[in-house]
Amino acid sequence: MPALLEINDVSFRIEEVSGPRRLEYMTRKLLEESRELAEAIRTHGLDSEKRPILDEMADVEEVLSTLRTLLGVTKNQVKKRQTVKKFERGGFLKRGKVLVLRWTKEVSRPTE
Repeated sequence: MPALLEINDVSFRIEEVSGPRRLEYMTRKLLEESRELAEAIRTHGLDSEKRPILDEMADVEEVLSTLRTLLGVTKNQVKKRQTVKKFERGGFLKRGKVLVLRWTKEVSRPTE
């Protein structure tokens, strides 16, 4: 990114974030990149050209990778937990359709 900014003669500075602020920053970055991914899907979801979506997914994956490193969690640990949760609660996709849980009355929701 800095090289691209320099080529376009954009003024910028790089700040090194340390300590607890790293997680705060990366949490905000995850929200930002997730919003950009959602926008790319809304804009290009049915297009044959998936590059904008792949680019945004790559950005989200990069943020998740950084968070895993900062939190001392491996990708394998996350994958195992994902498998357990999917077995216990099911996934979001069933026969090509997305499953959506809608509360029909006010109940106390289960906590993790």
